[in-house]
Amino acid sequence: MKQQGAARSAGFISPGRLPLRPLLDALPIDRQLARQDVIGPGVVAQAATLLGVSTRSIHRWSHSGLTPWAADRLAIGAGLHPLTVWGDAWIHAIDTGRGLDAREDRQHYETSSLSR
Repeated sequence: MKQQGAARSAGFISPGRLPLRPLLDALPIDRQLARQDVIGPGVVAQAATLLGVSTRSIHRWSHSGLTPWAADRLAIGAGLHPLTVWGDAWIHAIDTGRGLDAREDRQHYETSSLSR
């Protein structure tokens, strides 16, 4: 169980989920607090206030990650675009969440449009 906790704190989240840390880094949080390796109470409180969520949600997301849809909602609510926060990982998480890889989706579209 300790290995799983260490993996999560190192940023390894379940497939289809995104780490919270990039969003925290993009928020206007006190830089001294935000640069710590752990997400301390000061960061949690500031992030919760800025995102309009509970501190419990911040704790939960720091351990389990965000779904791409929650990531989108939170980033947009903070005046950011999720692509600028998570880059291609956000797109990949959406594809994983849908159960399709982007290449498979594109191939399916191209094949179906060619057969018309």
